Amino acid sequence: MKKRFFSILSATLATGLLSVSCSDEPKGGEGGGVPETGDGEYVYIVAYASGDDVGYLKQVSDISQGSIDGQTSSHNRQEVSGNQDYTAVNDKYLYNINYGSQGSAGISTISASWGLDAGYNIAKRNEFNLDGDVKARGVVGNYFVAATNASENDIAYERIKLIDTESQAVITNHGKINTDASNSAWRGQVAEHTTFSDIAQYGDYVLVGMTTKREPSSKTTTTELAFNTYIGVFTLDPSDSEKEFLKFNSLLVRNNADKPSGQVKGNSRSRTETGIEPTDDGSIYVFAQGNISNASDGAIPPSTVLKLKVENGKPTGFDDSYYVNLQEKSGGHRVWRSYYLGGTKFCLQMFSNAGDDVSTSAPRTQFAIYDAATTEFSWVENVPSDITDVALFYMIEKDKRSVTFGIETSSMKPALYTVSSDGVMKRGLEVNAETIKGVARIKKQ
Repeated sequence: MKKRFFSILSATLATGLLSVSCSDEPKGGEGGGVPETGDGEYVYIVAYASGDDVGYLKQVSDISQGSIDGQTSSHNRQEVSGNQDYTAVNDKYLYNINYGSQGSAGISTISASWGLDAGYNIAKRNEFNLDGDVKARGVVGNYFVAATNASENDIAYERIKLIDTESQAVITNHGKINTDASNSAWRGQVAEHTTFSDIAQYGDYVLVGMTTKREPSSKTTTTELAFNTYIGVFTLDPSDSEKEFLKFNSLLVRNNADKPSGQVKGNSRSRTETGIEPTDDGSIYVFAQGNISNASDGAIPPSTVLKLKVENGKPTGFDDSYYVNLQEKSGGHRVWRSYYLGGTKFCLQMFSNAGDDVSTSAPRTQFAIYDAATTEFSWVENVPSDITDVALFYMIEKDKRSVTFGIETSSMKPALYTVSSDGVMKRGLEVNAETIKGVARIKKQ
């Protein structure tokens, strides 16, 4: 997961060359006890699975080519139990979040984190229980921040979970922010209940995308505010005595009938982490997927790109001069997820078919490059035509202006595919496994 925040807080990424290793054998041979670390600056951690609740991690020094066999114990294979919902933190740690809500199905609810040991080998750091699922998520400094919508006595709220990734302490898994229309800190500005959909850091602030719903507790929700865009501005207080931890500062609201846009919906009901994109030059772009409709008339806003105004380091509103209708540029395709590649370039994961919307089952196997400076939109080349799955866990390498996905197709084994800002997808490391879950890189310290 990318750490999305203004560059004054970013660590400088080096661009050292990675050594190449194409063999599945670790140095020293199968079972030789010497995992592949290579001479480069990073170790790559490949995640894959042999079933719904049994996963594995393997480490390699190069992901641009070659193959690994998921059935062997080579490459320092680590077993992962549970639902394998990974998040990378600051190129230092890898977290797997297991949902407590799935415990009744016999799936582990114990989450875990990994890092590199003194020999640059992936090793488990700790285990912990977040006692419930994680939906909206982000990395804010050294903290992993997560939120899940819930209700109590028909009063809507967000349940906050906060982890100090350096000390490994779970600061809270029961933080609470009221999001009900009647008692939220932004009541009067939104006529419905709100749900967090994305979390991103910008300087001293935490930006939160919000969606709306009329029903506080129903799994099936509706709205009449689909054409409004909401961004909450918060600050993080890990020692908050009120147990909110995200402290509300202001709400940015956009509603423009002449230039319609929708909400930052996130990419999935179970994992939302896309849409608010701070860039290296201090700008903040908002990719509003618009993938929800008004209940009364079924009207759905287009997928758009918006921009926030920043004054004295604080986001203060929407920049009315910046508006891009991506649906028009793409010939009718909607946006699913956005990935910031560095500079002014973004990779966009798009719904496969023009006109597809809202449905989480609609295929999303097309990719595009968007330049925020020129507003140019172009389709990515060399994308396989038979993609059956794109893993949610991805890796951005801003120093290389690229994003890497775990992709499955009907004609080949699962593999890692990299999209660069030049608009070309390249197939890399192949994984002999049932499914591929994604990849992360961890910097040698």
